[in-house]
Amino acid sequence: MKSKTQTICTAALLLGAVTVMAINFSAGWNGGPPQAVNIAATVFYLIFWVLMLRFKPAAKTSALLSLYTMIGCIIGFCSVAGNWGGGIITVLIVPVIFPPASLFYGLRIVGGYQMFYILSAVISFVIMIFSLITLVNKPSKTE
Repeated sequence: MKSKTQTICTAALLLGAVTVMAINFSAGWNGGPPQAVNIAATVFYLIFWVLMLRFKPAAKTSALLSLYTMIGCIIGFCSVAGNWGGGIITVLIVPVIFPPASLFYGLRIVGGYQMFYILSAVISFVIMIFSLITLVNKPSKTE
């Protein structure tokens, strides 16, 4: 049975992610450069996400979210590097790559889409590793 803390942590992480995706949606969809609001939303959410790693109830949700964003960013990188644009492939991969790309869109200031996807995948990987470390090392008070 889930504890109240796990439910609150899960809801906070997911609500924050959805909020940042909503803020970054139009800039990401149009492919324009990130504005200050996109950069701020992404940076503040990443800080919030890292701070939530201290809590074991948030670590499982964080690990799953970071795994999804890492996979989406790797597929996005392959899409850009392999020039997969157009046709049925785009229809299949956009639903997979757009949510993580929207979440990290403020980081697109680093350059082109290839660097953006690499940086996003690396950040997701690091967060996933720290989430797993938290899951293993923190004793659970609710279990």
